[in-house]
Amino acid sequence: MPIQDIKPGDYWVTTTQGMSGHFAVLIWLNPGDDFGPFAEPYDTGIGRYATKDEAIEEAEVMADMMGFEYIPA
Repeated sequence: MPIQDIKPGDYWVTTTQGMSGHFAVLIWLNPGDDFGPFAEPYDTGIGRYATKDEAIEEAEVMADMMGFEYIPA
């Protein structure tokens, strides 16, 4: 699914980075109220990795298992 096709209520998996390292994250497009839709983290994978490539591996598996699309960050 191209990023421009995402609609409020849709979910997808990607990767992000924080103080704990790189990790997979399930995102959803929150419909919002007064300010319109916004992307919001819903859940994360279990691993924290030193490299983005390692997080991508988990994100692709996570997306496949959950039936969502993996969209690269």
